[in-house]
Amino acid sequence: MLHMRVLCVRGGELVGLSASRRKGEQWLICDVLATDLRDSLRATLAATANLANAKAPVFKAAGKPVPKVTVLTTPAMEPIVRDLDFVRDAYDFPLVVHVLDSSLSKEDLNPSRWYVSAND
Repeated sequence: MLHMRVLCVRGGELVGLSASRRKGEQWLICDVLATDLRDSLRATLAATANLANAKAPVFKAAGKPVPKVTVLTTPAMEPIVRDLDFVRDAYDFPLVVHVLDSSLSKEDLNPSRWYVSAND
């Protein structure tokens, strides 16, 4: 059974939201929304990592390893993720795009501008 955890981060108002879950021996941050790419994103990712850490005793009690927290990042997210001490895994996969509009340029289709989440 899939148990997605949705976490809201507030700073007087909603500034971030994440959806995450345990998968195997890791905790996947599947989706993240934040009002900015600095403080709000940092707070949302840190709170989600803290949620995974809070769930660690449950995994230990079940004889399972403490989960590793993982997130697929966009280039814009990378500085915050690195600042939170995440490290890059060798996890790459192809993305295939079928172009329906011939007016799109190669830059419009540049893979670095795309984001595919672990939950897709």
